[in-house]
Amino acid sequence: MESPVQPTSYQSPREKAILSRRSFIGMAGTAALALATGALTGCSSEASGASDTAGKKITVAFTNAGYPTAYLDDSGNPAGYEIDVLKRVEALLADYDFSYEGVDQIAVFAGLSSGKYDVGLTNSFWTPKRAETYLTPSQNIGVSVLGFLTRKEFADITTLEQAAKAKLRLAPITAGDGNYFVVEDYNSKHPDAQIELTATDDANAFTEAFGWVAEKRHDFTLVPLQYYDALVVDEDGPYHQYKDILAFSIIGATKTWSFLAKGRESFEADYSGALKQLKDDGTLAGLAKQWYGINNFEYLTDDSQNYNYL
Repeated sequence: MESPVQPTSYQSPREKAILSRRSFIGMAGTAALALATGALTGCSSEASGASDTAGKKITVAFTNAGYPTAYLDDSGNPAGYEIDVLKRVEALLADYDFSYEGVDQIAVFAGLSSGKYDVGLTNSFWTPKRAETYLTPSQNIGVSVLGFLTRKEFADITTLEQAAKAKLRLAPITAGDGNYFVVEDYNSKHPDAQIELTATDDANAFTEAFGWVAEKRHDFTLVPLQYYDALVVDEDGPYHQYKDILAFSIIGATKTWSFLAKGRESFEADYSGALKQLKDDGTLAGLAKQWYGINNFEYLTDDSQNYNYL
């Protein structure tokens, strides 16, 4: 996969996020497949005989092309919001020695399932299947500000409920993708304002939806803020041609999670405690502003496990 050009010093995605269409499709398209991979590999760390962080050595796997969340910089070093969080965690946990390995997202989840990796960083949403397959810390690692992407003719529609009542057509979502669970959960809570939800096995559906909406094949989709900035707003974005056609509005925030291999319960307690400390002292909010240009945590209006709607 062709890697996106990465900056050597941070600028917000709106200012600089040069992602080729091919590289972003490869990065985003693996998200849904990764969930299936985790389920199919089946082998837990307990089954493979791995002990709970033997020798206190922790191997952290991260998606290597996920700027600004986690990526390899121009020098080949791990960088990004989630990487900086893990480095702060490591500084608090003197008994542990962290090492980092950048791979594609499918490999992150497969390695967690087999016990090859202890921690996986994928900027992922919580889903029931992931909670069943992997060990979930008690603390989220970050927040994704989730937006409603439609055409400007529907710019006054800014919530899922309004979209349902207006009978807007949602673009297909890759089966297993976190956004699929977002809409599925919305439907379970709004029986009188349902959104027709269509699953697809198209691994490129997330990025293709930008064109589908702009070209009126569908009416809206769900997109995290940083990807809208990078792909549409930025002059070098692969969908910048649609900037005068598309409209984007924030509908809420989704907690993002790191996942651990099964059998790492002892480490999980220490890890979650460090994340809580970093959250409470404002470190995570500061890192969010550094990497995303905004404090994503401010968009959480409650302490729900997953997400909330504005």
